[in-house]
Formats: sequence, structure tokens, C-alpha cells
Amino acid sequence: MEKVKELKVVPLMEDNLCEEGMVAEHGLSFYIETNRHKLIVDTGQSDKTWDNARAKGIDLS
Repeated sequence: MEKVKELKVVPLMEDNLCEEGMVAEHGLSFYIETNRHKLIVDTGQSDKTWDNARAKGIDLS
């Protein structure tokens, strides 16, 4: 198993998100990126996580 050399974790959704252009709602969502993989963990209630990702400049396609 190869070690992770880089790790980036970006919160995309949570109850008290206070960033301009971001929508808060009940739930928790993260964008996680390593040197080899990209992953999204989404427990939000709507598709607003995707809007928040776009607002952060993260391409989820």
C-alpha cells in the first residue's frame, strides 16, 4: 500500500458554515483529495453540496 503524500480536506456542508457564497444546512460533507484519489463524503440533505463545491472551485465531474 502506497503512503499518502498529500492530503487536502475541504468542508463543503455543515450546520454553521460561515463563508461567503456557501450555503449551510443540516448535514456534513467533505471533499477529500490525496496525491492519488479524489473522494466526496456527503451526508447533506440536498444538492447544495455540489453548489458549494462549485463556489470553492472544485470540479466534481
